[in-house]
Amino acid sequence: MEAKILKFICANQGAVDAEELMYNLFPGQSTSEVISNQSKFALCSSNGQQRVVARTNLRLCRKKGCPGSCGGLHLCKNFLYTGSCHFLQRRGCSFPHVLNSDYNQRLLIEHELEGLSRAELCTLLLQSDNSMLPAICFDYNNGDGEFGRCTSGVACERLHICQKYLTQSCSCSRAHDFFVPQPIKSLHNKMVPDSIIQCLKSVYANREALRLHMRGGSGRAMRGNPIGAAGGQEGNGADEQKGRQKNKNVKDKTEICMYFIKGHCKHDDKCFKAHDKMPYRWQVQEGGQWKSLPDNEAIEKEYCDPSNTYSSGSPPVHFDTMTRGGNKVRRLTTVNSLVEPTFIHTTEWLWYWQDEFGKWNLYGSVSAGGKSSDIRSETLEQKFLDNESEVEFSAGSQSYSLSFQDMIQTNKHYRTKRLVSRRPLFVSAADVRTKKVRRPAGIFSPVPDHWDKTQIPPTGFSV
Repeated sequence: MEAKILKFICANQGAVDAEELMYNLFPGQSTSEVISNQSKFALCSSNGQQRVVARTNLRLCRKKGCPGSCGGLHLCKNFLYTGSCHFLQRRGCSFPHVLNSDYNQRLLIEHELEGLSRAELCTLLLQSDNSMLPAICFDYNNGDGEFGRCTSGVACERLHICQKYLTQSCSCSRAHDFFVPQPIKSLHNKMVPDSIIQCLKSVYANREALRLHMRGGSGRAMRGNPIGAAGGQEGNGADEQKGRQKNKNVKDKTEICMYFIKGHCKHDDKCFKAHDKMPYRWQVQEGGQWKSLPDNEAIEKEYCDPSNTYSSGSPPVHFDTMTRGGNKVRRLTTVNSLVEPTFIHTTEWLWYWQDEFGKWNLYGSVSAGGKSSDIRSETLEQKFLDNESEVEFSAGSQSYSLSFQDMIQTNKHYRTKRLVSRRPLFVSAADVRTKKVRRPAGIFSPVPDHWDKTQIPPTGFSV
């Protein structure tokens, strides 16, 4: 049934009105019963109307000569777009051009996508895999002037297109055409052919709906009205009441209880938080159930290093998509250390930026250039929790802006852009056993606050 729904949606530009879907495929049935698999469908509200947006955890592998353990589809992007590749006739192409190879077919079956045509699969991947298309420029859509607040102008790598235009009629002065100079250049740099560009309005609208849908369930505060996964569903009132009561009784516990880690929780099994001896727990969803992954501490250690995109296990955990093979992965955690500053076993989050050599540097620590920024991880984390869109700071004589939406740091003078990452401070099982008291901020600090905490050895100091 889900394969039939997915094919119907992908054949209709990746999203359909919920009413249209039910009328064509499941007349008389409840939307909430049919659209229940949130790894494949997002039930969103757009302009007062319910729409079902298709999505997948499958991604294209962009590593040349990948041995096949990455869990990504091994296929040339040009071939996915058009069914052919012009590089083959010129200088050759390093990526496979066979969609139904044994490896790819196994992945498609695993994700239940084997029934999709190449064009339908292309639509699904374009709106699910954020690396395939350039992001819309946040600065262009804010501020005055021809390019809004964006100072890169036509050289900007992001898309200068009106964000409002994607979902509703708009007559503002910003671009409403993907074929004007800046958008077409940005898209061609990503090797997107004109035949695909003609259909991008719906793709970007679906990407935005999925982004807001994910933010609505991420635990971070929402701006405006969230696009929910189950808002406004139709169905029998008695059945819905029974379902709500059932969900209430088996409420999913996604935050770890700090009292249990410390030794005792007076609420026992009635506690509304998960009981675990570690302040983090990695889980994989199998058969509709969340199961703890082996090597919990090893996965956490690799996740805390911003240079890692995958874990080293087999199959690996993909940290960007939070998947393991075709299954969803999640990380249970304790409350943020800034939310409960006097508690122990909270989770401390660190912020990093990547320099031109690919090295990740902790904010507030001295970088390769010899200058430390005037902003630290604690400040960035607080602004992130406050749901601010961006923050400005300086390092030496240079000024920067950091976009939380894009996770990009921009030099305001040279316009160079750097990737930004947010990862937790690693805590081992031994650390948990020996940590008994949380030091109040700024009191009897063993090392200066601006030191790189990831480099502090067990002795507490380093020459």
